[in-house]
Amino acid sequence: MLQCKCRLVGPGFALIALIASVAIATSPGTLPRAAAADAKDTKVKALLKERHATLQAIASQTTQAYQAGKASFVQVAEANRAAHNAELALCDTAKERVAVLGRMLAEAKVYEKSAEQEYKAGTTTATDALKAKADRLEVEIALERARAK
Repeated sequence: MLQCKCRLVGPGFALIALIASVAIATSPGTLPRAAAADAKDTKVKALLKERHATLQAIASQTTQAYQAGKASFVQVAEANRAAHNAELALCDTAKERVAVLGRMLAEAKVYEKSAEQEYKAGTTTATDALKAKADRLEVEIALERARAK
């Protein structure tokens, strides 16, 4: 059986141990981890903002193309939905997500109504009208889930 003869070293050893641990904790390999995490978060946030701005520009251009008769209402709805999803990705709080989802739901209801009208007028397919309904339901479900959190 192994036996260890240990003796307590006085407060001097404790002080050395404390200084060593502070030196290790503040060494270049440890503190930058927090800074690196912050830098990554900042980088990700910047990329998310750039993506959102890009998708907003696409939505705007698609809306203009629709008004000129060069894009379908389905394309406009898809572009707007992508921009809203990018905005959701930027949300930091549940309250922000609920607000964005609320705007998305209002827009989805308008899109659904328009798709139904276009289907009745014969300018779009039943599938497009059903997709609009499914999209509205998806957003409404997401909103209810976000409210429940």
